[in-house]
Amino acid sequence: MTLVDLTALGRHLADREIPDQVPHVRAIVAAEAAAYLDRQEQAAAAPVIAAMHAQIRQLADAELVRLHDRLPDLTEQQRAETAATVHRILRKILHRPTVRAKEFSTRPDGPVYLDALRQLFGLEG
Repeated sequence: MTLVDLTALGRHLADREIPDQVPHVRAIVAAEAAAYLDRQEQAAAAPVIAAMHAQIRQLADAELVRLHDRLPDLTEQQRAETAATVHRILRKILHRPTVRAKEFSTRPDGPVYLDALRQLFGLEG
């Protein structure tokens, strides 16, 4: 068995003609490496985004409890429908900030955006 590192492989291939497919392969590797880095940077945003969603969901649930306590005559179906409506609205409101936070997290100054989100919402994640 022979162990070959990239330096040795590069020396071996240096004297050879580059096949036509190499530039295409390099482009594929570069694109995949960039996509991998984007996924890693977006993964760093996940705890912040999850904390933002959890905080807002907790606030909404607390307000729904207050509403349902003030309106004891609501049926279970009406309670479920009001809760579903509130949560649906919140998902719509949070959609764009969530998408933008993921996008911004892949920029070189991504940590600044995530820190701003933490500060704006008082998040721990």
